[in-house]
Amino acid sequence: EHQKWYNRGRCDGGKLSEPQRYLRRAYASLLRLAACSEAINKGGFYDLQYINRHHQSEGFDERYHYAFIRHSQKEKLVVVVNFNRSEKYRIHLRIPPDALKHSGIPSSRKLKVSELLTGSLETEIYPADLFREGDRFSGLVLDVPPKQAYILRFD
Repeated sequence: EHQKWYNRGRCDGGKLSEPQRYLRRAYASLLRLAACSEAINKGGFYDLQYINRHHQSEGFDERYHYAFIRHSQKEKLVVVVNFNRSEKYRIHLRIPPDALKHSGIPSSRKLKVSELLTGSLETEIYPADLFREGDRFSGLVLDVPPKQAYILRFD
């Protein structure tokens, strides 16, 4: 498979199949983002599994989903991954007030949310809607395709 990318010394991927080209573009995009993101390469971490597992959040299945916050002073990112190979999920991702405080995500104004890998999501949400005690339908609603990850910037 490496030889398909190498393509007789051209190193242009000329012999890659379309799925292989897609995968290469996806990895290149992810690596560029990781290299340029202060939150990812130097920032803090806040796990969101504990508040979303065991049917605490509608649609969230800890067997297939993983969610966390990476944060720096300048950048606040939420990463959500669906490891299921065939199922799309509508997830209500709950983010509690202590996560907002720990990560430096403002809790006093409406937040802009944008997806960085594909640009497929732009929305706004009030911090109070990210978590309501005992309400599994609170949170940021995401439709996450199979084998897909979202990296969401909170501004």
